[in-house]
Amino acid sequence: MARKHKLRRDSEEEMPAELEEGTKEAHRKPSEKLEKESKSGFDTMALFAVGLIIGLVIGGIVVYAMGSGPSSGAASQADMDKAGQKAASFISDNLLGPDGKVTLLNVSELNKTGVYKITINVSSGSMSQVYESYVTKDVELLCTTGIVTGDFKKTQEEAPTQEETTPATIEEACAKQPKADKPVLDAFVVSRCPFGLQMQRVMAEVVKQAPEAATYMKVRYLGAVENGKITSMHGDAEAQENLRQICIREEQADKYWAYVGCFMKADGTSAECLDTAKVDKAKLDTCMNDSSKGITYAKVDFELADKFKVSGSPTVIMNDKKVLEFDFAINGTSGRSAEAVKNLLCCGFNTKPSFCTKELLKTQAATMFAAEYGGAGSSGSCN
Repeated sequence: MARKHKLRRDSEEEMPAELEEGTKEAHRKPSEKLEKESKSGFDTMALFAVGLIIGLVIGGIVVYAMGSGPSSGAASQADMDKAGQKAASFISDNLLGPDGKVTLLNVSELNKTGVYKITINVSSGSMSQVYESYVTKDVELLCTTGIVTGDFKKTQEEAPTQEETTPATIEEACAKQPKADKPVLDAFVVSRCPFGLQMQRVMAEVVKQAPEAATYMKVRYLGAVENGKITSMHGDAEAQENLRQICIREEQADKYWAYVGCFMKADGTSAECLDTAKVDKAKLDTCMNDSSKGITYAKVDFELADKFKVSGSPTVIMNDKKVLEFDFAINGTSGRSAEAVKNLLCCGFNTKPSFCTKELLKTQAATMFAAEYGGAGSSGSCN
């Protein structure tokens, strides 16, 4: 069971002389090496993670970019997308086995350094994981992961301790959970994160099997407001979809789960899902274009995310406390399943309602856009 996958090192670290030759050998024929060893989707993903570490040892990417000459001006999105696609193709062709696939999610320039940060989804079979990689604008130097030094200390301070994250039993996890007569489970996501979609799929299944649970669960969204416009980690398309879902949630709540249930199956196509869920489009357009409505609703989510120091999609807050859904999975239950999330929710009640006795699906929900509920593989997060 994978939780968060973060492979971090200093991107300007010098390579020890004694490692140089070994690293050259590791890079000589990476695709051939992975092809021999990638006997399953798990092997492919694990070996890509090894590639991340090797890529980091090369280091110096920011120094290289800044030392190669002054920037000729802000890069266009088209230029960044072209570089991102080239980097994604390189990773697919050289760092993955034959079953591996790389999907480019977003490209942005890193703090005006001439380095592009690319967000990619790496998949093999039904297993997938989102990574952030870094590439110079000429795509001559690729660092498959990295660290923004200004964020490092904050990340370390916010990381939960082992004691906080691994209760021995579900009973112990329940005992630590604050109780309320009307508990609130907030799940923070972004709409195009494979694992955010996974959590929404889980919650939709809970609502389908136990409709009364919808009263106590709410999907919230991560992002920021810049110059009167919301932003999101995977670009503007995701930001606009976040806003669309927020407006439906706030002003047409009875249509929310129908819309989201369609969206996660329809490969991210919103137009047909608005029709399927019978969303009032005129009302939705007004909400999305009126800053006193959509943007105002979104700010509430973003401020709550800041309050609870949420940075990953998905992250669950239960009765104002950050909690891991994996701690509520028992007897072969996956943490990203309807049964585990139901257990988590029911542990927040002073008096459990009748739906808590229902046994829901114990299998892990699919990631990404998928027609069916179930899916094997990773349960990670987008950060």
